[in-house]
Amino acid sequence: MDTKLTSVWFNFPPSFYRRVQRIAQECGLTAEEVLRRGVALVVEERRENLKKQPKAKVKPGAALARIRWANTSANDRRAIGIQLAAKRWGDR
Repeated sequence: MDTKLTSVWFNFPPSFYRRVQRIAQECGLTAEEVLRRGVALVVEERRENLKKQPKAKVKPGAALARIRWANTSANDRRAIGIQLAAKRWGDR
């Protein structure tokens, strides 16, 4: 995304300005107000779409540990426990 502030208004064809003026006249607004409200509607639509997206369910670390140990056999748990104890305590 370009971080420079540049005027985009010079990129639009004359038909864009005519359309904005026509909408402004029909609604009894100024052209600036039509554009301001249009931007606000785009932002509102984006926020609504973000609300509709499913959120990822994040499990806390303890829950992940419970799941890991629940799916590990007793012999494997014992071996892992011995390895972790050896790493932690060494040859004391």
